Amino acid sequence: LPLAKLTAKPKAAAGSPGYGPYLGTVPSFAPTKEPGVVLQAIRPNSPAALAGLQAGDRIVEFDREAVTALEDFSMLLYASEPGQRVEIVVVRNQQRIRVQAVLGQRR
Repeated sequence: LPLAKLTAKPKAAAGSPGYGPYLGTVPSFAPTKEPGVVLQAIRPNSPAALAGLQAGDRIVEFDREAVTALEDFSMLLYASEPGQRVEIVVVRNQQRIRVQAVLGQRR
């Protein structure tokens, strides 16, 4: 991953809204044989839902960077900004699907 994408961001102050971008995905923590992050669920009305992501999708790219594990996805997401448009590539039913999402603000 490019070093510029991995820079640390400050934490939100106690009592303030959450800091950072929000996509609205719930990853599965079950081990998989294929690279990527399988989505267990999608939050209703979230940026992920609006982009058309579905439970069972496997994220393999986020903002033009390969996603091989949950750690990759987490670092890439948190290196992004609320309001940023990102391209996400998922595998669904053995087909690669490319979607665009506009990240929300974590609350």
